[in-house]
Amino acid sequence: MELLGSFSRYVSQQLDNRKVDGIKKEEFRTSLAAALLMPAFEKPTVTSMWVREHEDLRIEQLTWEVGFGRSEGYLLSPLDAKEKLPGILALHDHAGEKYWGKSKIADIGEEPDRSLVEHRRRYYGARAWANELAKRGYAVFVPDLLGFESRRIRVGELPPSLIQHLLAPPLEIVEGGTYRNENLVLDDSLESRVAYNALARGLEHVIAKVLMSGGYTWAGYTAAEDLVALDILSEHELVDGSRLGCGGLSLGGLRSVLLGSLSPKIQASFVTGFMTTFRDLVDAKAADHTWIAYAPNLSRLGEFGDLLTAHAPKPLLVQHGKRDSLFTFGEAERSALRIGEHYKDDPDKFIFTVYDEPHLFNERMQEEAFGFFDHFLH
Repeated sequence: MELLGSFSRYVSQQLDNRKVDGIKKEEFRTSLAAALLMPAFEKPTVTSMWVREHEDLRIEQLTWEVGFGRSEGYLLSPLDAKEKLPGILALHDHAGEKYWGKSKIADIGEEPDRSLVEHRRRYYGARAWANELAKRGYAVFVPDLLGFESRRIRVGELPPSLIQHLLAPPLEIVEGGTYRNENLVLDDSLESRVAYNALARGLEHVIAKVLMSGGYTWAGYTAAEDLVALDILSEHELVDGSRLGCGGLSLGGLRSVLLGSLSPKIQASFVTGFMTTFRDLVDAKAADHTWIAYAPNLSRLGEFGDLLTAHAPKPLLVQHGKRDSLFTFGEAERSALRIGEHYKDDPDKFIFTVYDEPHLFNERMQEEAFGFFDHFLH
């Protein structure tokens, strides 16, 4: 049964009837940026807040301002590096967890909150994968994205009426049972993390509406922030800017799709747990994904797999779990076949690996991604 019955069927038919004119590879990047309705950010001033050592890694906290507010990111690299390193932009997931962003995949040597421990156990084989990759000889940069951790919308800036509307009782929350608005204490502290994530679910709709009212999409805003982070990585004194890669799980995979085609700096990328078709979203799965995944004009460029047109034939690894309920597996396979058409002259540079797993990026999958970078960037 279609997601919205006959209405989904109608929209899906329009996708079938849409004729997409062939876009030359050199023009695709410009067309993709236009379809995303990306903001134009000025080059920010980057400040190093601190540097520390942890498990044979050098960890540096960087801050900058982009669009609005303060952004943070961690740069992890081997302590004993003698030459400039290949750089990887490690892209965090969504998973309904907005209190955390970069901290989901980077360990800076502090005792993690139990929520981070559980998140890493569920999605990453109990590992902070940015650290594991850095130990193999990479400079790994993990920035926060708008809406997460340092880029969260602060509770104190929201009208009380909006909070009351979004948290109208009763509200079911996965962790902790049912909260009722009259008993809810909500602020920006860790103690309010569960309640904040509940608020953030409803707030996604408001953020998306505000961005679209201003002429942007959240997908475009995301891509623009990631391009700034990529520039910060490429210009760091520890990094060889000619050897850059990116990748991530879920939302991180979507970000990798967009970044790989938008930036010629990316030489290799991996996409884990975000391969689909626009038909799959229309017919079945649109309700399962964040607003960050949507920009109306993307489907006018072709199918979802065609979004990687400008990245091809640079090395690309796509990993997908056969039991990933966020996507229809047959449609993920169909999208991978579409990507393969862009690699028909360089088939060895596109790898599509299917795991008998749900929605995750476990140790075995990580090791494949790390080996992929070892082969193409070292």
